[in-house]
Amino acid sequence: MSPCPLCLSNSAEPLARDARRQYLICRGCRLIFVPPEYHLSIDDEKKRYALHHNTPNDPEYVRYCAGVADAAMRLPLPPRPRVLDFGCGEHAALAGILTQRGWECTACDPLYSIGGDALRRTYDLIIACEVLEHMHDLHAGLIAVGRALASGGRLMVRTELYADESGLVSWWYAQDATHVNFFHASTAEAIAGLIDGDVEHSDRKNTLVFRKTG
Repeated sequence: MSPCPLCLSNSAEPLARDARRQYLICRGCRLIFVPPEYHLSIDDEKKRYALHHNTPNDPEYVRYCAGVADAAMRLPLPPRPRVLDFGCGEHAALAGILTQRGWECTACDPLYSIGGDALRRTYDLIIACEVLEHMHDLHAGLIAVGRALASGGRLMVRTELYADESGLVSWWYAQDATHVNFFHASTAEAIAGLIDGDVEHSDRKNTLVFRKTG
């Protein structure tokens, strides 16, 4: 049985299976995850992302990113925060919006070779918008993000949170083959531990905010 990719415990057990893949649930942190043998290759992931219209030319996507930017700009941050858009995507639309609004925002996405050294610097805010559900090495990735957060800095996560594990297979969020991690509101505590911080806000729907305390 695969260990939990978030907390690394061996308390995962089978939850469900659909026509494409198996889902396990960690009874420690409540992360639901897809075992590595069912993950898409990098090339297949890129082909799937290419079907999206997540570009600055798509009005609906720009409205979505603007809403994320609005939420970020309401956080208690320094007047001119250093911001990282982690997992920005090929077109880095959110980073572009924040930059237009006068924030210093760095774009980073290893999948597209964007901002390869970005995690070597520190930031007052790191935004991971629709990113964590895709990550194949969740534990190592969050540790790297935590190291890049300045003390007192915030990590803002956008991902759909599940409420009832029994409905996973029919949940629309699980229909995307690139989604391999599914979070419950209580899973936030495990994320907080990896970034040396605490949970500052959860809407128990799709938004989590963490504050680095270490």
